[in-house]
Amino acid sequence: MVNTCFRDLNKQITSIQQAAQILGLNQIMTIINGLSIKGELSDDEVVNMVRYWDTSMEVAAACATIAKRIGFEAPDHAYTLGLIHNSGAALLMKNYPNYNKIIEEAYANCNEDKRVIDTENHALNTNHAVLGYYIAKSWKLPTPLCEVIAEHHSCDLIFSDSHGTYYDTYKKTLLAILKMAEHIIKLYHVIGNAETDKEWSQLKIAVLEQLGMEYDDYELIIDLIHEMGLGLI
Repeated sequence: MVNTCFRDLNKQITSIQQAAQILGLNQIMTIINGLSIKGELSDDEVVNMVRYWDTSMEVAAACATIAKRIGFEAPDHAYTLGLIHNSGAALLMKNYPNYNKIIEEAYANCNEDKRVIDTENHALNTNHAVLGYYIAKSWKLPTPLCEVIAEHHSCDLIFSDSHGTYYDTYKKTLLAILKMAEHIIKLYHVIGNAETDKEWSQLKIAVLEQLGMEYDDYELIIDLIHEMGLGLI
């Protein structure tokens, strides 16, 4: 994590002690809490969750990379967001054996009028975003992180708030970083078994505008993340 979030260090950190000093206790506890979800699952459940763990780590690294590239003030928060934003899915998978089918249906049916979480709400009366919010809140993570986790499939409302009446720039930027990272890592394909990212098609212009990027800048970030060995499926 420290070598991803703080790429401007003069050298790679190889010592656990050095990494701990740079990250601080709060970030270390976030990592441990994230791993604790995995510890609560059975062996069979862990096998089923492999794609979630792998993509969460990749999305986290991509978030930190994007954050550093645009000069975002808290790349460690971006990393944490990517790492745990889908933590609610672990709990749903543990309690609903058919959750994989539900989330695949959710991505397949996503459109301008139907969010990914709408399908989950219909089938389960809850969704992974709201559960992820309560997980993050129980871990006492910063309020903006908790709120972005809750809203990461309700992006139209947030990006349409052009005057910042309800959503400040910090939250909007975190959300934009997350959605770009999810797309580059191909979360829609790994998690949703979808061939196209319908969410990204709807959000791309708003995300690029929020991050102050031209399309050429975006393509450079894709290349940078792929050079790190991420999102290559």
